[in-house]
Amino acid sequence: MAKKFLLLSLSIVFFFISEAQKDFPINPSTGLVSINNVMVLSGRSKKSLKETAELFVKSYSDNINPATIKDNNDKIKMPSFGAKKTLDEDSVLAFDCNYSAVDLKRMIMETISFKMLFYLKDNKCKYDLTNFSYLYVVAPTGVPSQVSGKFENSRPDQKASARLMKQWEEGKLKGIKYSQIVAKEMEEFFKRNEKSQFDF
Repeated sequence: MAKKFLLLSLSIVFFFISEAQKDFPINPSTGLVSINNVMVLSGRSKKSLKETAELFVKSYSDNINPATIKDNNDKIKMPSFGAKKTLDEDSVLAFDCNYSAVDLKRMIMETISFKMLFYLKDNKCKYDLTNFSYLYVVAPTGVPSQVSGKFENSRPDQKASARLMKQWEEGKLKGIKYSQIVAKEMEEFFKRNEKSQFDF
């Protein structure tokens, strides 16, 4: 009886995982979960847009200027993120980013990692938040359990209990929500910073 109940529970979990997965924005060119858009910013030089992109990452990765954004009539604080520049070319910027949280009392660590890419040219900037992965580690008894893997996967890389499977899916959904808020604020940030020292 207990085995049947466990199988039923897992089936329900996997059903909701597959349904939620359908809502993830997938880039058809790469097959990866991707939040992207092309911003048309007339009168802005490529150099100016690059400067604004770097300023945005610095502002929010350092959490200097947390924003409050309305989402479904609730106010959600702009999530800060860690960022490390991995590519700096004339027309492309790339950062390895993450949202991380540690709960020492409950012995939990959670990390959502992703890439933030900027493709730049005069009057236009395309951003792409992509290559998402999730890691959740819990060790309440000193023996760690974890789930991890790419957002595109319907299941984590490890065998997991129904509880950890639920955490896996909730963590990915949280990563998408956070990143949609970051993308929205990024677009507003570019609009607010319409001119820079490079524009005359």
